[in-house]
Amino acid sequence: MIFEKLPKANSDDKEHLFALVDLIVKMAEKARREGILALEEKLYDDDFLPSGCGEKENFLIRQLFRMLCDGIEGTLIAEFARNYVESVNAADEKDPSLLALMIGTTGILRIQEGVNPNVGGQCLAAMMGHPLCEEYIETHLSKD
Repeated sequence: MIFEKLPKANSDDKEHLFALVDLIVKMAEKARREGILALEEKLYDDDFLPSGCGEKENFLIRQLFRMLCDGIEGTLIAEFARNYVESVNAADEKDPSLLALMIGTTGILRIQEGVNPNVGGQCLAAMMGHPLCEEYIETHLSKD
């Protein structure tokens, strides 16, 4: 795991966190079908990230996707993200974007590793903790 301690998910953040995991799963599916470079075209869309993403999320997630598309090694992507998240945490330990930053980072690294999109989505949902994890998996990933 990239991050040792996860902030607790707040139920008020549910919609935003679910939308972020949905984005990561969607991008993982696109990367699997069309290749990593196919993700690059989406990065410049104004509506690429879910509404509600703050400046820190916008910066970090776009930067990590750029690094992914540029073929940067996962260890360097993780180091950059960890340093950025730690600087945000040092500035304000109660920043609600911390968990979203951690979920975005982990998801992008899972895409790079080629993890199955649904399995990656489950792992990201688990970062939200119970009961949000169960709700996300049941409502967003359960496909019969």
